[in-house]
Amino acid sequence: MKKQLEKRGVVKIRVLKSYLRTSNREVEDIAMEIASKTKSRVRDVRGHTFILVK
Repeated sequence: MKKQLEKRGVVKIRVLKSYLRTSNREVEDIAMEIASKTKSRVRDVRGHTFILVK
């Protein structure tokens, strides 16, 4: 994800439903965690998909 953010500036990520069931986490929480680790920000969360912007 870091490489894609550096190259394109925007990344669209879809979270698998099976992961959501087994992890008992919300998509918003996952998006915020990935954003903090990649030094980006969450632009939008819709359903099982979110967009990160550098």
